Amino acid sequence: MNNKLEIQEFFVEGNDQQTSHVLLHLAEPVTQEEKEKGYFFALIEINESHHEQITQLQEIIDSIETAYYETEGIEDETFEHIIQEINRQSHHILGYKESEINALVGTLNNSRLVLAYHGSPQALLYYTTPDGLRETPIIDGDTNNAHQLFSAVVEGTISRGDFVYITTPHVNDYFSSDRVRKILQSRTTRQSSMHIGKVLESLKNEYSFGGILFHTPKSVQPISEELDKKERVGSQASLDNFLDTAKATEETLSPPLMKHATSKVKDVFQKFASGKNKRVEKAKKRSPETKTTRHGNIETNYRPSPGQSQENWTGRLLILLGRGIVLLGTGLFVVSKKILEWTISFLQHSFYFITNKNGKRTLTIDSSKSYIDNKRHQVRHMGMVSKVLFIALLVFVVIFIGSITYIKIREGREVKQVQYTTLIETITEKRDEAESRLLYGEDEKALELLNEASKLTETLPAKKDVEKETSQNLRQSIDELLQKLRKITAVDSELIVDLSSLQEQASSSKIIPFDEKILAYGPEDETLYTIDPITKNIEQKKHETIGQLLAADVPKEDDKAVFISYENNIVELEKESKGFSNKDISYPVDNPPITDISIYNRRTYLLSSNNDQIYKHNPIQTGYDRGTEWVTNKTDSLSEARSLTVDGDIYVLTNNTILKFFAGTQQGFEIRGLDPALENPTEIWTYADVNNLYILEPTNKRVIVIDKEGNFVGQYTSDVWKNPTSMIVQEDEKTIYVLDENKIYKFNF
Repeated sequence: MNNKLEIQEFFVEGNDQQTSHVLLHLAEPVTQEEKEKGYFFALIEINESHHEQITQLQEIIDSIETAYYETEGIEDETFEHIIQEINRQSHHILGYKESEINALVGTLNNSRLVLAYHGSPQALLYYTTPDGLRETPIIDGDTNNAHQLFSAVVEGTISRGDFVYITTPHVNDYFSSDRVRKILQSRTTRQSSMHIGKVLESLKNEYSFGGILFHTPKSVQPISEELDKKERVGSQASLDNFLDTAKATEETLSPPLMKHATSKVKDVFQKFASGKNKRVEKAKKRSPETKTTRHGNIETNYRPSPGQSQENWTGRLLILLGRGIVLLGTGLFVVSKKILEWTISFLQHSFYFITNKNGKRTLTIDSSKSYIDNKRHQVRHMGMVSKVLFIALLVFVVIFIGSITYIKIREGREVKQVQYTTLIETITEKRDEAESRLLYGEDEKALELLNEASKLTETLPAKKDVEKETSQNLRQSIDELLQKLRKITAVDSELIVDLSSLQEQASSSKIIPFDEKILAYGPEDETLYTIDPITKNIEQKKHETIGQLLAADVPKEDDKAVFISYENNIVELEKESKGFSNKDISYPVDNPPITDISIYNRRTYLLSSNNDQIYKHNPIQTGYDRGTEWVTNKTDSLSEARSLTVDGDIYVLTNNTILKFFAGTQQGFEIRGLDPALENPTEIWTYADVNNLYILEPTNKRVIVIDKEGNFVGQYTSDVWKNPTSMIVQEDEKTIYVLDENKIYKFNF
């Protein structure tokens, strides 16, 4: 038994056991006696099944296995006799109305494969050729004998490197033979079986599926040239053997009363098979690689003519070849010399004609005319034979140059076609592998492969209609997979208010939640707007004396709104008085420009991107203390920071990423699975009791959601958004408010 044999199986149970039921059985030999007989396997699909019918088929599988392994000795006809006996005992299995059986049982001993089948199971042999794997069916046609369960038997041998692929019929609805071939070429036997099983499982189909994959890997030891040739033709010989054996063994299953007649038919098929073997042997003899020499009475297929020998013919051939090479080289030298002389003369005459150096233009023109007249005279007075030869030479030169030009053009086209085909195959392979990665939940790798495939599609030529259609189809299939990965949800945005309709000069760019309402403000607007999202009423409050409002936040207690105003002053809007009040604050450095503010546990954190620092301030009676530089150790600069948010850790949003800090030290943080990548976002928000981080990005008009480990969760966009600049997230209520060009929208997620 071949210890290198690889066997993999896959089984997927359908949603409806009565509609489709599959029995998959694979017996691996344990004892030495069993190992000498190899493997026994069975694959049966019953459609519209009955419980007792399934039980009886399972008993038949057990009976065949027991009889096969308990029969003494190993004979070629052992398995066929067992199948014949089973056929005599199993007529009743086929008597159930509306029931359909597709069955296959078989043995694999060393490289000898024997199959008995009923109905239309699928069995394919994938064999190795110089161009890669090729496939051929082992089972031809649909066999439905109403009186015999196993009405056909096929046997043959498989070679090193071959695959035997056996499945129930409905697998072929989703995996064509060509698709299976590509899978086998790009994956190991185990990966191929797992991939097919995963895809079938994802269908959630009413049908059950099953299959077995056998593979005999190629040996890694060096082999002789003659053995290599046998290996190359071995798979094809196996195919011939499968077909011949199928014809011969069908008669083995006929009733005993026809034994005499069937033996004659069998003899006919044996003669046909022996004739085919003789033709194969003759073909091998004719092959130069298997030629032998005379040793005693042994003759070869090659017989030299009298007075000649193989050595003489070889010598003459070498002499003729040498003369041809010398003649060709001499001719090329003469032609090249003449072309060089003509080129130099032409350039010299052109130089004198253009520059008229030393007054030689007239001389050059006269010399050229004289040369042309002389050649005309020579041609005119040539003999007929010379004219014919001259014309033939010109024709030959034209044909020669034209042929070389045509060959070069054709080679260029072929190279471009090969490059185009290779590019298409590369794109398709990356797309298919990305699809497989998606099934296994490897989103990051799938995204990487799809981005690579998308870039390659941009290099595809699209001059012809066929090329345009191919490119468009590939891009469409890649975009469909990207849409799955990007998890983009187009939301229906409800317009709450339009501040421009209330005041034409409105210029709000920020919103914050406060006292169950929404505050809208902006550094270019001298009015603070208070919006009730339920009644949609708007209150206006002027703040000319306070100056520009740059940034703001509200503590969890919701008792005040804290603003950063012009020249880094702190202004609070009291909940009870609804009035502004200035608060004292100082900084560790002189007048640092403040970018954003966030409040956590009554402490205020101020981001200064210009100073590359975050300042932490504690509340005091008159306002806030001098504060401390909170960041003590970092690796990335905060110079491009836009926004910050605090949940115990601090998350800082830059122009293309997020930086995470804990206790003043930067932590490792990476966004995974987001596509497209961050591009100039404006705002980030989270809190201690919130599960995710929420990011607003105007460039792609989206709200991005990632978890606090950096894993991408989802993203939302709307066709009505133009340039969103601020947001309010209410995670418990699954609601987000977005400010976009003085309009406040609301959507649920």
